[in-house]
Amino acid sequence: MKDKQDHMDWEKHIPEILSVLRSDYHTSIQSSPYFALFGQNMIQHASAYSILGKLGSLRQDEVPITSRADKLANIRIHIRKNLELAQDRAANTYNKRTRVVNYREGQEVFRKNFALSNFKQGINAKFLPKYIKCRVLRKVGNALYDLEDLNGKPIGRFHASDIRP
Repeated sequence: MKDKQDHMDWEKHIPEILSVLRSDYHTSIQSSPYFALFGQNMIQHASAYSILGKLGSLRQDEVPITSRADKLANIRIHIRKNLELAQDRAANTYNKRTRVVNYREGQEVFRKNFALSNFKQGINAKFLPKYIKCRVLRKVGNALYDLEDLNGKPIGRFHASDIRP
């Protein structure tokens, strides 16, 4: 008997995994990828064909009001709008707690201490200060600063999220 923790036959499950990924509802596009590509929901089981046949949903003899290409174009326009809305929601969520920070050259600030514990040197990071006082050397980008210690020795480049006034 095979152990349930044995994962040697994972490739047997790829079709099932792909079926789930293709038919699962994505909130960003407000549909499944299968629907976005083909303009109809995916039929996942053969028994569904007989049920859909009895309901009359599989008939192709009806006169289409719009062509398949027009239907797919409308779906893609709808998806594009949904993606733009999802991007706006994600940007609003991300930017909710951001703050604009500008440090000037020569300003004394506190930077986060990234020192690690070292048993050989007898250093325990838990007991080290969380922030170290230093000075802004120059602004490099929108949120990057070159810092120096209080003696004037450059100590590196740090992001504004790791610096406190």
